[in-house]
Amino acid sequence: MDKGLQLSELEMLDSMFPDNIKFDEYNSLDMVDSSASEDDRPISYSLPILFESDTKKEIHLSVTYPQNYPSEKMMEVHVQSDSFDRGSQSRVNLDLIQYLRDVWQEGDLLMGIVVSWVQDQGSEYFHRQPEQQGDSPEANKSPQKLLPLKRLWIYSHHLYSKIKRKDILDLSKDFSITGFSLPGKPGIICLEGMRTEEVWSRIKSWNWKKIGVRIIETSKPNEGEEEFCRFKDFKEMNFLKSDQTRDYHMDFGEFRKFLSEHDSEYIFKEIVGLK
Repeated sequence: MDKGLQLSELEMLDSMFPDNIKFDEYNSLDMVDSSASEDDRPISYSLPILFESDTKKEIHLSVTYPQNYPSEKMMEVHVQSDSFDRGSQSRVNLDLIQYLRDVWQEGDLLMGIVVSWVQDQGSEYFHRQPEQQGDSPEANKSPQKLLPLKRLWIYSHHLYSKIKRKDILDLSKDFSITGFSLPGKPGIICLEGMRTEEVWSRIKSWNWKKIGVRIIETSKPNEGEEEFCRFKDFKEMNFLKSDQTRDYHMDFGEFRKFLSEHDSEYIFKEIVGLK
């Protein structure tokens, strides 16, 4: 039933924006339709929305349909535009997700609502100046010096979504976070820096099967980034088994070696539960 509703929503969008939908793993809507009964992969696509009245600026929507959308879960959507600065980029996605959570009920298709919201509200984010963004990372740099450094070890049941993975990388840049994310099953995220709690607050607000912080480490008084942080930047790592299946299980041996190289092997048992 869900796949049929997803296809009907795609057909609606195709009628509104002919030939503008770009699928990640299919060449056309016809291919999605013909594969629907035998293919259980999530459908992912992008859709540009043009603002004619605003010097032809564009907002791009990246969308993924979980298998049980719309019966049990919302779809995943990420909004992006070259006309957003980092503060606006983060804010527009938070505002949209919050709006969808307020209006969505199980069984409701959402892309019509998303398109209307972006068309009505999206251009406002083009014009926000840095001084108006009081809660943007750039506007809050001075208080950071008073905050202790923290390292959060986060464990999720799985991390597959391209949208979530990109958002995690974007947040790490916006909030000057180091560490890594490890997609697959399970999914593991390490955040270290002064604003890890803010990043974690945003990550946990997304749609997850199961996610939580396993370990929190805090810097000692007068301990700076050079002494506390184990990672120079934030990267997405990949330790998938060579004979990986559809579930993308992690190669725990490679992961343990990676932790050892960053003086963190002691975390392995706590975060993974293996000796």
